[in-house]
Amino acid sequence: MDFAKVSIPDSTNPNFLPVAEPCGQHLELYFSCRKLKDMDWVGKSDPQVRLSIKNNPTVSTWTSVGKTETIDNNLNPDFKTTIEVFYQFEVQQTVRIEVVDMDGKDSYELIGQVDVSMGALVSAKQNTFTADIYKTGDKKSRGQVIVRIVPLKKTDHEVHFKLACNNLPMNTACFCMSSINPYIVIDKSFKAQGKENFVSVGKTEISTNQSPHPTYKPMKYKAQAICNSDFDQIVQFKVFNQNEEGTPSTLIGTVQKSMNYFLENRTAPIMNAQGQPTGGVLKMDEFKIIEKPTFLEYLQTGWGISLQLAIDYTGSNGDYTQPNSLHYLSGYNQYEHAIRSVGTILESYDSDKSFPVYGFGGVPRFMGSNHVSHCFPLNGNLQNPEIQGTESIIYEYKNKLQYIGLHGPTLFAPILKQVIANVQSRIAFQTYNIFLILTDGEIHDMEETKKLIVDASTLPLSIIIIGVGFEKFKMMKELDSDGSTLRDESGRAAARDIVQFVKFKKYSNAGAHVLAEKVLQEVPEQLVAYMQMKGIQPNRI
Repeated sequence: MDFAKVSIPDSTNPNFLPVAEPCGQHLELYFSCRKLKDMDWVGKSDPQVRLSIKNNPTVSTWTSVGKTETIDNNLNPDFKTTIEVFYQFEVQQTVRIEVVDMDGKDSYELIGQVDVSMGALVSAKQNTFTADIYKTGDKKSRGQVIVRIVPLKKTDHEVHFKLACNNLPMNTACFCMSSINPYIVIDKSFKAQGKENFVSVGKTEISTNQSPHPTYKPMKYKAQAICNSDFDQIVQFKVFNQNEEGTPSTLIGTVQKSMNYFLENRTAPIMNAQGQPTGGVLKMDEFKIIEKPTFLEYLQTGWGISLQLAIDYTGSNGDYTQPNSLHYLSGYNQYEHAIRSVGTILESYDSDKSFPVYGFGGVPRFMGSNHVSHCFPLNGNLQNPEIQGTESIIYEYKNKLQYIGLHGPTLFAPILKQVIANVQSRIAFQTYNIFLILTDGEIHDMEETKKLIVDASTLPLSIIIIGVGFEKFKMMKELDSDGSTLRDESGRAAARDIVQFVKFKKYSNAGAHVLAEKVLQEVPEQLVAYMQMKGIQPNRI
């Protein structure tokens, strides 16, 4: 039997395609206008809507996304042409809606416009956003624009399966296959210049029990990642044998089938390079296609996002009057940068834009205390620690620094207990909570912190830790536990991943929007994971 020799695909292989994709959703926007200002001397305005988007708040240029048709002589138009946009929770996206009066094919006059964050757009009640439009320098409304937001079903399916093989060939003239250690590589297909091409999207572990009937751990993929959400599209499964170290793996055979094939058939013959059966069989011990609700569906059926914030006032930050202090106020320090980057995005999703803000590791002298506190309200109000809006948080942060004595140690448990209590107190409300911790050092109560995070993993809560300064933050990376399950000292496992750690210095030169993207990119998946764990379904519209 002939076998082809190949190298195992890995992340250094230019043909390897990582499964991680931008977390977002395609939206279709429908437009109407009411009571538009009449721009014509004869007849009425001939309106058209034009849409532009900006994904980076630090640049001044807008990217044109699309435009509607023109409707003649109508000040209350309902447009038939829709515009598609790609919405990302973690990106500070701003949309500009311009309503123009068309005077000819390429000639037009601006009636009015409105700029709105994508967060405010997708959070609009009943999927409908309404706003007055204005012309620059004119405070008088020039009409209203109405936007109806409809999610496009492109990335809301997952494919779950558990692979196995039967009767893999054990004997071969190829000396490199004197033992069998098989694994399977999964390839996504795509068309290029009329030909079928494949890129690797993942692989199983290597089976080392020398069996011709290996079984593998369950796997799951977004449908878009494995088959572009087309369940009739071919997916390729390549069965390899792992040879001795330094020797290329040997291709045993290949299966090319669609996901719909495996809905009806749980086995497929493994074919060799000449297209002949090897005698081996690929099995789907488990297989299902799951239509997952999307993050956006939950937002649009009543769920809100609420931010809670904690700021580190331990002595290792340095006195705020010194230029080398992380709290230095004569410049734009890392704490301010992080608060504004994340807060500016999240406040669009909060109905009252009020957030509980705490300090820890310092002496809150402004509250009349001479003792270190590991959880104190930044506004000094124990009964209502909320601060209105991101800029007010920045103001309170800067204003209170001179009245807070930097101390220590760095303890997370007291502040986590307070936040968990806050979340539990409003569990009846449709609110998903994000707890942002800004800290400069390693923590001194690691085991208690892990216990509380495991407890919190069953709550509607995500914890984001931004490490400022120059520490290595090894403990924070352990809390993040990407690729593994966080466990506490007693061995209890977290019900789901709720922690995201980001080192500020890594993104400090890339701009606020890049930091915000990295910090928030896991939140949509974490929210949906919570809903699935609790069996909560959105009322689909």
